[in-house]
Amino acid sequence: SYYVWNKGVYYGDYLSYPNNWLDVFNDGTVWEWVDEREAYYLHQFSVHEVDLNWTNPLVMSEMKNVLTFWLDHDVDGFRIDAAPYYVESSTLENETRSDKDVDSSNYFYLNHTQTKDQPENYPIVKEWKEHINNYTASKGNDKVRFICTEGYSDIEYVMKWYDYDDDFPFNFYFIKDGDIANDAVIDTAEDIYDIFIEWLDNMPSGKTANWVLGNHDMNRIATRIGLYRTDGLHLSTLLLPGVFTMYNGDELGMTNTYLTWAETTDVRACSTTNTTYTLYSRDPVRTPYQWDNTTSAGFSTNSTTFLKVNPDYVTVNLAAEKEADFSHYQNIQKAIALRNTTVWEEGTVDVELIEDQMVGIARQLDGENPIVVLMNWENSTVTVDLDDYFDGLPDTLELVIADMYSGLNDNVGDTYEKSSIEVPEHGSMVLLGVSS
Repeated sequence: SYYVWNKGVYYGDYLSYPNNWLDVFNDGTVWEWVDEREAYYLHQFSVHEVDLNWTNPLVMSEMKNVLTFWLDHDVDGFRIDAAPYYVESSTLENETRSDKDVDSSNYFYLNHTQTKDQPENYPIVKEWKEHINNYTASKGNDKVRFICTEGYSDIEYVMKWYDYDDDFPFNFYFIKDGDIANDAVIDTAEDIYDIFIEWLDNMPSGKTANWVLGNHDMNRIATRIGLYRTDGLHLSTLLLPGVFTMYNGDELGMTNTYLTWAETTDVRACSTTNTTYTLYSRDPVRTPYQWDNTTSAGFSTNSTTFLKVNPDYVTVNLAAEKEADFSHYQNIQKAIALRNTTVWEEGTVDVELIEDQMVGIARQLDGENPIVVLMNWENSTVTVDLDDYFDGLPDTLELVIADMYSGLNDNVGDTYEKSSIEVPEHGSMVLLGVSS
């Protein structure tokens, strides 16, 4: 009873699955027959990842024991994976056909109204957070411990996690457009602006925002938008309020690594074919971290690794970016330093769409030098008068960070008049107000 079992349905003498539900990894049915039990077990993901039966109190008790084990080992934060998939509809109703032109075994063949985003998911996470809080209280301290949930869902389902003591749900809207079926559209400055505003406007008051540009399941951000735009999006999201979640290697500008069918190991891709696997494989974003230009990028002393190292490691690596005059890594470090300022911690937030091709962000607080981020998403230079979009900025601002490909690296430290700031094509700037 720790798992979800079902005896199946007979059609005459023929035993069939309980319903038409499909697993996320495109293997077909979520149901797997076990002779010993004479029943099917449910797996929303791989056949080797058996779903737990969260209606059984013993399962919850076991999971609390797991949490306690890690709390005893000084773990302070928990990422709750695949949170929208914990509970399925008890009616076991078939799911309806989607409008996607895919094979009938493909996950996106159906609308997942019975197996995803069920209301019973939310109290499970709330109970875990209560357990963590009770543990903290029992230790007689006020140590901060948190939970964050992972899952691709429409905005109303994601925001609901805040109501159940989730410290912050992951914001995947730069990766997927709501549900997992559709990639995020980030072609224009307005697309970027809309994603920022949707989260900030829907988030309950007093809660912590989250920003995610990449993860282990989706193409790297530099591959999706181009290296020349990567710094700008990193700087913008780092300097908005909230928790920024960085996928390792993105701070270096790491890109996807090409792997052949023979080199592919991802179970989601291996269930497809040698002509379609690249549409499903997550291996290209999971190759070794590029520490330096030694054997296997410093990841291993072995010249062969489980997933091969990206050949560009000779120049794209942490050691090189630390030593360079300017680099993606150094820009990230500068932005993180600004997150330690009072104006970032307590300042107002104003996000504006500028000339339909640029996103501007201003963080202001009385008595503090404001932070301004300008990100030009298009391939033409734009000149902006900041007074047209932001109130209360000082007349002069200093350039403190310039993106790697803007041509402005040598201008860092220069001052600009707010009435006429020229931002080059695909260029991004972080400016600090200069006190008069």
